[in-house]
Amino acid sequence: MTKQVDGQPEGAKDLIHIVAWGVALLLCSTLWMLLGWFSFLFPLIVFIYIQKFGWQNTNKHLFAAIPLALIAGYFIQSVELIVFTILFLPAGYMIAHSAQREEKPWQAGLKGWIALCGLFFVFFSVLSANSEVSFFQAITIALSTGIDEALKQYSQSGSLSAENYEILESTLLRAKQTAPLILPAIFGSIFLLAAWTAVVVGNAVLPRFGCSQPWSAYKYWKLPEKLIWAFILFGLLSAFGSGSVQKTAINCIILIALVYSFQGLAIVVFYLDKLNVPKFIRAFIYIMIILQSFGSILLTIAGIADVWFDIRRIDQSENNRKSSAD
Repeated sequence: MTKQVDGQPEGAKDLIHIVAWGVALLLCSTLWMLLGWFSFLFPLIVFIYIQKFGWQNTNKHLFAAIPLALIAGYFIQSVELIVFTILFLPAGYMIAHSAQREEKPWQAGLKGWIALCGLFFVFFSVLSANSEVSFFQAITIALSTGIDEALKQYSQSGSLSAENYEILESTLLRAKQTAPLILPAIFGSIFLLAAWTAVVVGNAVLPRFGCSQPWSAYKYWKLPEKLIWAFILFGLLSAFGSGSVQKTAINCIILIALVYSFQGLAIVVFYLDKLNVPKFIRAFIYIMIILQSFGSILLTIAGIADVWFDIRRIDQSENNRKSSAD
């Protein structure tokens, strides 16, 4: 006899989940210009899905949906984009596995980020295997060509004054020189944001799905103190190094600075919550901080300062609890 769950046979419920996953993968790939951004949320969705339905059901649904999406993609000639979307799924598995092992949230985010970087490095390497230039070189050439074409069009259209065109030209030429240098950090930051979103948002919304939170509230999260020494080391190498060593150090500095901005945001959340700031005002503050470059710098500074000054007094509270227990 077929097992009944919520008024539906188990097989029928499995089929609904499989079709839903297959359609989601297919739509994100075929409607890339409209729904492509949704792919970056798949680590979050997989993490929540595993916590809600368990590992066995997740494997059963995804391992059936992925071949269906690939077969459909073959007939509509979008297999590469479907594979691109599928590669975001393992990061959710890594984060869920880390949560199951009761590891710290930064460890879960790190594992998810490594999974994304590793898989997409292989993916792009395979795509450019038969090409004379690497993927990064192709992106650099496309960016340079795009900037040259944009400047040419603005110059011919005459829509900008001489002064404004000079400012635009200076900005775009500076971007043309800088972008190839920090291109790895740009991609790494995108994957870091995807992994961080999965850990933070997933942990926050799990109670709404009837699941327990694997970690404490985001406002209490803290990075390992030893990370500051990596930040200092790469800072020195970026300032005094040369060649590939300097380029690598600059990219690492950008990534570590982004990580510290996450901790800075946790500090902001902590004090907004402590002061009982209304939610609509909090949302406005978050948007203003994140969208403005100066706000991101302040978040990074706050995150680094928390290493030495314990701005939220988290370490002091933990020491007091241990003293009371003793």
